[in-house]
Amino acid sequence: MKSSKTFLNLKINIWLILLFLMLASSINFFYLLSSGVSFFKELDCILAILVFLIVIIKYRNFLIKNCSKYFLLIEIWTILLTITSTIQAYFRYDQPIYLGLQAQREFFIMPLILFSYYMLYKLGKVSKNGLLVTLYLFTTIEMIFGFIHVYLFNGTLLNVGGGTRYMETRAFMNVDYIIFLCIYSLNAFFRKEKKWYLIYLIFALLFVTFITKWRMVILSLIISLVFSSLFLVKLSVEKKFVLFLVIMIFTILFFQLDIGKDIITAILNKGVTSTSEIRDTGRNFYISVLKDNILFGGGYVNTKWDAAVRLSRMTEGLLYVDNGIFGFAFVYGSIGVMYIFTIYFIVLKKGFNLYLFQKKNIFYFISYVIYFVIGCYTIVTGMTNSFFIAIILLLLEIELDQAKSQKVLED
Repeated sequence: MKSSKTFLNLKINIWLILLFLMLASSINFFYLLSSGVSFFKELDCILAILVFLIVIIKYRNFLIKNCSKYFLLIEIWTILLTITSTIQAYFRYDQPIYLGLQAQREFFIMPLILFSYYMLYKLGKVSKNGLLVTLYLFTTIEMIFGFIHVYLFNGTLLNVGGGTRYMETRAFMNVDYIIFLCIYSLNAFFRKEKKWYLIYLIFALLFVTFITKWRMVILSLIISLVFSSLFLVKLSVEKKFVLFLVIMIFTILFFQLDIGKDIITAILNKGVTSTSEIRDTGRNFYISVLKDNILFGGGYVNTKWDAAVRLSRMTEGLLYVDNGIFGFAFVYGSIGVMYIFTIYFIVLKKGFNLYLFQKKNIFYFISYVIYFVIGCYTIVTGMTNSFFIAIILLLLEIELDQAKSQKVLED
């Protein structure tokens, strides 16, 4: 399929439909399905394997010639982490091997789409434009459901975790793709591609501020967007300084909200909340476990195994997803930490090359790494979602391919 000249002028494409179904299935079809295992909620893994098999069988010769070696390295490393964390959970909690593998099925299966869709792009079956439209459609639907869930149904519509913050309902919905597209939208807006990117950016900021209410996500995102603005706007030093002041004014206004004040309190450590106490307790526990086995950590806990839930202290409110890189290290050990930082080093290195290739017009990969580094202390967004990581690497390789082709034409 050839790239379309306009963003939304896109023909129906079976590969993109399958990708959309995978994305929807990964969040239980926009949280409309209840938790547990069912065919529809396993659809992402089933389709990922199906697409991969079709591609390697039909285009195996092309795959061998065009596939990047580090794709294979990432898949092997992901499988290795799955195996070691499963074995660790077996020895530490007596958790059956099959439960450890079942709980991580998406983690080691979804990177297969990196192979599949990169090959489909090289073969002209999908385009960068098509992939982005699919992601924008998916995240927009998710955000609409989020606002309906919180403001029209008071948190009772969707099967998603939640609670209250500042006496208002919140929902624990996936924000990985939303954050990434938020950063991409700012980049695209500065490149004067479409004004509606700004609308999406505002909508996404409202979503993370008033629906999910994750403080560190918001802070990391704001800082990342500020960096993006300063690097992307082609202005004089004086005008950039003025722009920086404008952004700071908006930031100050944000910090007048309850959530903004809470972020300041947490940063300055002027008060201890129940949330920070739990995080501190969890961080200390995870570090103590790592001291026992620094290489492989404590293993992956399947919530269906009571002993694992109890011994990992989840019953006390300690959740690894609330402790960022410490929680990730608790599950996967130092080899897991090396894995995630290797991936983002690749994104940073290739993103910087892309930034230079494209005459300093594409900064969103670097911006996302900035977001990740700032937030990784307390949040796991961009770590445990291997599907999302595969999407980032896929778009990065496509952008680099296009930049290199453009450079050859210009030369």
